[in-house]
Amino acid sequence: MSATLLTVLGGVAHTASADTPGTATSPSPSTQTETQTVLTASSDTVGPGGSVRITATVYPGIFVTPSGGVVFKDATNKVRLGEVKPGRRCILTSEPCPMTLSVRANRLKLGPNTITGTFTGDIAETPSSGSIVITRTKTETNPTVTTTCQTGAPNCETPTDTSVDGTAAAQISTLQTVGATETISLSFQTTELPCSTPGTGDPLVFSSTNAPSSKLVTYTVYGTAADIANDTYGTEGNICLGSTQPFITKGFTPPVLVDGLYYGLLPDCVPSDVVPPCADPATFQSGGESGEDQYTQPAVVSADDPKYGH
Repeated sequence: MSATLLTVLGGVAHTASADTPGTATSPSPSTQTETQTVLTASSDTVGPGGSVRITATVYPGIFVTPSGGVVFKDATNKVRLGEVKPGRRCILTSEPCPMTLSVRANRLKLGPNTITGTFTGDIAETPSSGSIVITRTKTETNPTVTTTCQTGAPNCETPTDTSVDGTAAAQISTLQTVGATETISLSFQTTELPCSTPGTGDPLVFSSTNAPSSKLVTYTVYGTAADIANDTYGTEGNICLGSTQPFITKGFTPPVLVDGLYYGLLPDCVPSDVVPPCADPATFQSGGESGEDQYTQPAVVSADDPKYGH
């Protein structure tokens, strides 16, 4: 039996308003010097598990001292990536002021992402912004985790498995004492399920030698995938399931048969008399300025339920 849990082209854009470096004059009490912000990157692509350094260089002109910061955003997905303040080398100097932010691959959506850097300005300088395109890539092969538990063990629990592109992680455990030697395997695929939401993490594939035993699947997505899932579903959550057998779906709509599997959205596990497969409430945790957002949703399934995801 098998089961599945669903879930950068470089360039530099100059600011719309900027003086040629070196032509600006010192600010007077009633005027501000116009600035120019240019974005560059350590690479125009970023792959699974990697990161890219994005630098916003503010050209303040002669005798200008930037004291504001640069706010970096993923304009494609409307996600704030962070803010960087100028370092000491930017103080009391007429040299261009670079500010760098390191961004991990799983904070970006697959494909091209337009990253903007906006200098907020200060009492002496005007705001300005620039942009660059970073393409996030992915591989077609994902890791597999396999765990074997012996008869009588209190439960059978796999290590956490993470998709190669870093968008998702999952762990599976049984909900009762192991009645017979049981092996559970899980891995990720790249093909979305028919009822899944694009951009909410790679699908998880799992299998078990003891198909009838109930399993708790804890599935977490990170970065942009977490933001999309949270904005779309909130704590109510959403899981698309594929099963070899028909099952009760959310709203009691009939599952759709595709390629030998029945697909539909899982109902909530509450009230307690709901027959699994079913989904528990989701949780969202903000990563703040320097961390990654994460969105987690548990579900109760069996190995006869081959696929599910956001």
